Amino acid sequence: MREYNESNPLYKMLAAGGFRDITRIASSDAIVWRDILLSNRNVLLGLLKDWNSQMTAFTDMLEHKNGEGIEEAFRQAREFRSILPERRKGMISPLFDLYTDVQDAPGMIGKIATELGANDINLSNLEIIENRVDVPGIMRLSFRQEEDMERAKTLLDSLGYQVWI
Repeated sequence: MREYNESNPLYKMLAAGGFRDITRIASSDAIVWRDILLSNRNVLLGLLKDWNSQMTAFTDMLEHKNGEGIEEAFRQAREFRSILPERRKGMISPLFDLYTDVQDAPGMIGKIATELGANDINLSNLEIIENRVDVPGIMRLSFRQEEDMERAKTLLDSLGYQVWI
């Protein structure tokens, strides 16, 4: 993606939202991920080889204008996606996130966290994204229970915060 953007800055604008979500690891500590990948090297090499094989097969379908094969690949992908759980507990417990603008001012983070705690809303994690002087940042609030997220949204809305999920 980065290389495409060097030749045409529209790629960055087109990718945004969903692409940013699925590339979240890229914003993590590179040393941690280096160690995770190297520790799981054999499993990952097998998965990457499988992935490359499937991408080669899909490239071949496109090169040979195999419309029937493309349709079948999408049918199988849709079928598999339809059986995936939505926001239900699986191997890894999901977090339910909401976002709000937060001003760069003393006590703002504590004020929001205190309001949540005072209303018995259990906050699992929080992250400040792009907070610079005179520019509002975004605060991501994570909850283990969807009900807590919904209650937090209602509370913060009532306190005048702009909140979105």
